[in-house]
Amino acid sequence: SVYWRYDPTAAAPSDGDDATCPDGTWEMLQSYLFEALHTSLGNAHHKLAATVPLDDGFALLTAMISRLEPQGSNAAATVEADMKTCKYEDGEDIHDHLDTLLSLVVKHDRVSAVPYDESRQRNLVLGSLPPSWAAAVATWETSGKALSVLLTEIRAFTQSTAYGLV
Repeated sequence: SVYWRYDPTAAAPSDGDDATCPDGTWEMLQSYLFEALHTSLGNAHHKLAATVPLDDGFALLTAMISRLEPQGSNAAATVEADMKTCKYEDGEDIHDHLDTLLSLVVKHDRVSAVPYDESRQRNLVLGSLPPSWAAAVATWETSGKALSVLLTEIRAFTQSTAYGLV
């Protein structure tokens, strides 16, 4: 079974979730996607399709997307500027905010030679939260928890009693 991801270039699909797709269906989708992308590339860009395994639509899509994005320090600086301006406002959907931040991290890693490590990602996420969350942010900063655990706690915070008090 294959896990459906929000961002198709975030990582290769993997097993183990409720949002899974049977392997046979996934392989069929991969094949259809590969054919459609290969056809859209035409003869002018057939070498790009030759760089990925036959019928691997995910790999071809990833290669095509990475070619569309500018690379280098200017592109990374643009993404980093977007990261700095991405701030959460009370009342917004925290899930959308965190998904946007994590998508920017993935985009940064595609265009930059220096990927965002987990520590920088934690700082980015915590720095994007509003001043009214200062007590919770201070607790999370000193907790040393893994990013995945931290994200789960932040997503749950808006449903907590403590959030109602801020």
